[in-house]
Amino acid sequence: MPSTFFDVAYAGDSTNNCHPASSCTSSDSSALMYDVYYPGYSYDSLKLPCVILLHAGGFSECSTLQLPEIQKICEEFALRGFIVFNVEYRRGSIKDPIGNYESVQAALAQYRAYQDARGAIRSIIKRQRKHNLFTQDHYQIDTTQIFVGGMSAGAVAALNAAWYTDSMVYAIFPIPAGGTTFIQDALGPINSDFYYGEPAIDYKKGIIGAVSMWGGFRVPFSYVTVNNAAGFFANAHRTAFIAFHGKKDETIPYDTIVKPQKIFLSPPTHYSSYTQSTCVSAAYTVDGDLTTAKLLVGSGYNMYSIWNSLNDTLLKELYTDCQMRHGLDKDCNTCNFHSDFGTGLTTIETVGLYMVQRAATFFQAVMNNKKIADIGPPSRFTECENTRAKCSGPPNPHCQNSDQCSTD
Repeated sequence: MPSTFFDVAYAGDSTNNCHPASSCTSSDSSALMYDVYYPGYSYDSLKLPCVILLHAGGFSECSTLQLPEIQKICEEFALRGFIVFNVEYRRGSIKDPIGNYESVQAALAQYRAYQDARGAIRSIIKRQRKHNLFTQDHYQIDTTQIFVGGMSAGAVAALNAAWYTDSMVYAIFPIPAGGTTFIQDALGPINSDFYYGEPAIDYKKGIIGAVSMWGGFRVPFSYVTVNNAAGFFANAHRTAFIAFHGKKDETIPYDTIVKPQKIFLSPPTHYSSYTQSTCVSAAYTVDGDLTTAKLLVGSGYNMYSIWNSLNDTLLKELYTDCQMRHGLDKDCNTCNFHSDFGTGLTTIETVGLYMVQRAATFFQAVMNNKKIADIGPPSRFTECENTRAKCSGPPNPHCQNSDQCSTD
């Protein structure tokens, strides 16, 4: 790690008081790690496709790659023949004191996560290239068949790594009028040299698909509305895309009906959440005021619509649950489990397994070079189980490509 990088932990961050005191560390390699899941056989001489996943947690320092949900998802992908990487990333978000604005700490936390998602992917690729040096690795990956994704904040970081050019990343971190310090001045370039896999590695050409589990993306507000943001993605690296999202999501809103998708940054009157000079190479200030939105946040539904508007031939699928908020319902014995995507399943584990099954099947089609022309129009499953696979029975014509939500 030839370059210096900063990590931070806040006492009482955006989730709970998980640290007794705030702290700042420099170049601590324990923050840059991942767990690997692979099939229970030795594949030393057989390269397998890989899935690189990032965990949820709202970019909060209290979250971790040891969350049970992401670990179970990784296990299920590995059982289906993928090498799976559960990536840790630096975070450290705290909320604006009012709550209606995004703090400078939140912006810095997201940028750190974006750096680490890219760095982890590069390191995974380089480690495969140098496989002969790592005799303890009883697996190999096919660096031309890489899928990325994650849950919530993890999906945001993974999609950013997969799709955004460097200039696109910098565009979503505006500075105040007359300001001179960009976020890359505070935390280093988006492709910083913090990792085993150096910045020169062109990792994007190996990424052929992405999975978003209630994740999203950001565009500058100058693009007016999320559904007209195709121009922002004109130069993006485009991949096949499968998404799972809830219509009642208020964290990453599905559309503007439940909650506006505008993002307002902390204004100067909220000084502690407007600018930061610690744990950075240069003081960084967000471009906030009380009345002007600076960014738009889009959902899986919005990205599905954008990819369609670009007339892309790549495969894309969207699964919408009309009752689901941000993430799956909690398991319980006395309440109704609604976030089932129309399957009738009743637990986090079984719905998570369904999501992996659908994503793995989707990835298989992508690896077989299937395009929209091969399988028909892009598919939307709104509060309805995808039964298109032959082993699941005949498809239900009332469910596929439906914009209607059931009322159960």
